[in-house]
Amino acid sequence: MRAVVEVSMYPLTDDYIPPIDVFLEKIRTYPEVKVSTNPSSTRIIGEYDDVMRCVNESMKNSYESGVKATFVMKVLNNPADKTKWDD
Repeated sequence: MRAVVEVSMYPLTDDYIPPIDVFLEKIRTYPEVKVSTNPSSTRIIGEYDDVMRCVNESMKNSYESGVKATFVMKVLNNPADKTKWDD
């Protein structure tokens, strides 16, 4: 089953760009998912287990590095219009 996760990271620091960059770098290390970013969120597209593993491990990596942040996610299973999500 395919899935899409849209995630936004809100680091709880004045210098918020570096933690977001590290989070995005980690997400991009998973070749089995497709990543699409915009100024406010990131979409991770692929097989459900791959997408969730990518998100879980990337968030955990951020927390283990000492970053305090809030993550907001939307999850969509089996997107009907794959071309819309695969841009």
